[in-house]
Amino acid sequence: MTAQPGLFDLAEGRRRRDEALEGHEKSEPTWLDRARVIGRTLARAQGTVTADDIRAVMSDEPHHPNVWGAIFKGSEWEPTGQFVPSKKASRKANPQRVWRLSE
Repeated sequence: MTAQPGLFDLAEGRRRRDEALEGHEKSEPTWLDRARVIGRTLARAQGTVTADDIRAVMSDEPHHPNVWGAIFKGSEWEPTGQFVPSKKASRKANPQRVWRLSE
């Protein structure tokens, strides 16, 4: 049994991820700006931040749940290497990355 050609292609997966994140940037620029301000504020106060931390402060949701991942796009953020379970019930304790500012 062999895998379908192209099914396991890391470069293609990254290209698709980046394309999707850019689409979210274009569709929700105002929401992302507000989320990033909150994220920077929390990261400076706490040292690190997760999407759940930002979600707890935001008063609204983006049009698509994947927009949350676009918050941390760009060189101002770096992953800490840690993951913690999400506390949001609908995320079913799925792991979320812990971020810090790359200052």
